[in-house]
Amino acid sequence: MNVELRDDAVADFSEGAFFYESQRDGLGSYFVQSLKHDLGALSYTGGIHQTDLGAHRKLASKFPY
Repeated sequence: MNVELRDDAVADFSEGAFFYESQRDGLGSYFVQSLKHDLGALSYTGGIHQTDLGAHRKLASKFPY
């Protein structure tokens, strides 16, 4: 399955990395790695999640917790 990010999601990804990095050194990188892992998993599990506005939706597994 192809995973696509909307433009606003890409902006949120960048802003989130900056925010978490400003909280603690290395946390921004951990945020990016965690989301990349979640996105990679979607290639296997995509399509089984709830839909919202016509698209399947899955929340990040580790952030913003």
